[in-house]
Amino acid sequence: MMRQAFRAGIFVSALVCAAAASAGAEPDWLAVLRTKAQRGDAKAQLRLGEVYELGAGSIAPDAPLAFAWYRRAAEGGDPEAQSALGAMYAFGRGTAQSHTEAVRWYRLAADRGDARGQNNLGEQLARGLGVTTSYHEAVVWYRRSAEQGYPVAMANLGFMYEHGRGVAQDSAEAVKWFRKAADLGDPQGEYNLALAYKDGAGVTKDPAQAIEWCRRAAEHGFPRAAYAIGVSYRDGFVVAKNAVDALAWLIVATSRAGEVEAREFAPIRDAAARTLNPVEIAAAQTRAQSLLELPR
Repeated sequence: MMRQAFRAGIFVSALVCAAAASAGAEPDWLAVLRTKAQRGDAKAQLRLGEVYELGAGSIAPDAPLAFAWYRRAAEGGDPEAQSALGAMYAFGRGTAQSHTEAVRWYRLAADRGDARGQNNLGEQLARGLGVTTSYHEAVVWYRRSAEQGYPVAMANLGFMYEHGRGVAQDSAEAVKWFRKAADLGDPQGEYNLALAYKDGAGVTKDPAQAIEWCRRAAEHGFPRAAYAIGVSYRDGFVVAKNAVDALAWLIVATSRAGEVEAREFAPIRDAAARTLNPVEIAAAQTRAQSLLELPR
């Protein structure tokens, strides 16, 4: 184990030196953080992993380097780093994708009480990724995470109640968890609460509330919600018909969507554009840009 840790340290140091050489002199704050991390400070290793995963100021994202620092902190027992390392494996960032490894690290984090790890382990179990599908166990982990106040887990737990997966179907209980997540600004929770109001599932049907929560989800970056708002403006559902706003929101939805959703949204966006003249299209594009720049 000591030999493995020593080798990991050499690997991380080599990556750091390579990054520093390519980027030039590093900021003072980064040098301080790196010194702490190299001395074995697990939280500094974690923060350094976050810096290289997301980028910070002049520091460009570097997934392999982020993975290396997360792994060093995770192997030292830090549960936040274990969750982060699991996510790197789950999405193949900085390493080959491995759902089996993702589950292993999520479970270590979850057993240590990390809310993100508990939620992510629940997601792997619910989807059967790297582990046999178990809705019941997924609910257990979602609930533990949700009870710690993790909003993503609240939305996931609500979904399980809404669809009767691992628990008895209960729309009212689903709405309770959707609302908890939505009140904390979680876009999935906001969107699911919007659907509940739209359909009258577990709550009194209220189209105005449906649009309000859908708009919040859209403004928080949820592509499906932006698409729904665009269609609402196109069709005049609750809001007045407005072809320019419809196109603007459909542009936003397509821009933020993943590959599969973008293929679904693009024809609707293009059809909306064909109903407008060039001046109106330009106005919609300007509006879309302002929406895309909203803080999420």
